[in-house]
Amino acid sequence: MEGCEKFVLKFPQKVLKQFLDSLSIVQTLGTDQSETDVYEKYLAWRWGCHSPKLGPVPTGEGAVALMRLVIMAQGDSQEVIDRFHQLPAEDKTVLAQELAITGCKGQRYLTDDKGVPMEGPAILVYYAPALMQKLGQSNPIQALTVLAEVLRQTRRLWPLSREDADTSIIMRIDTLKEKDPTSFSSVPDTGNIWVVHKTSERDGAVKHIPVHTLGDVDWINHRVLVFHRDTSPRKTGPAAGKRMSMI
Repeated sequence: MEGCEKFVLKFPQKVLKQFLDSLSIVQTLGTDQSETDVYEKYLAWRWGCHSPKLGPVPTGEGAVALMRLVIMAQGDSQEVIDRFHQLPAEDKTVLAQELAITGCKGQRYLTDDKGVPMEGPAILVYYAPALMQKLGQSNPIQALTVLAEVLRQTRRLWPLSREDADTSIIMRIDTLKEKDPTSFSSVPDTGNIWVVHKTSERDGAVKHIPVHTLGDVDWINHRVLVFHRDTSPRKTGPAAGKRMSMI
């Protein structure tokens, strides 16, 4: 392990072992399998070797999203799965669709091959795992709704098109991952709002901006994020209404 100090000293042994074990799958890149085939194989492998067991590898709408979210959360996986199924339909659909867009032209996941557009760009939410691990520990359904809202508003800045099927964009959420979890469910303050900002053709970032500066905002490249809502598990009835979160 000499020369791998960061892995050996800073990674938990469980994470290090998973990283090393995954090389048997990663090394199949460059064979006759596509990038999506290899990644899907990895997702299924992680699900299958999960402890405690999570049951059969999921299939159908939301399958890829579930497998990716479990890997991101690195925590109570069954709780994440249960809360995913209790999300309002609009949030569940956003996560299911956006997390199953490959960013590779002509490629799609076999476990979730219906209803997912063969278009792009795909959205990479940078620091989504950090958000799921921090906020997900105390309020997993809130973490999922925050991630869904970021994806929803990012897509409005980068609409789907066939021309962009082979591309991806990065949306950075550094500011969100450091926020106290209670901030997303507390009574809104009127001083600031969260927005997604398109900083270039292939990059964006979540920002916290003062309300008094809204008149100077270029709304072609900004969208308001709406976080404040009832995130208690749903049993019956329509999705709870949203209110703008000014936190």
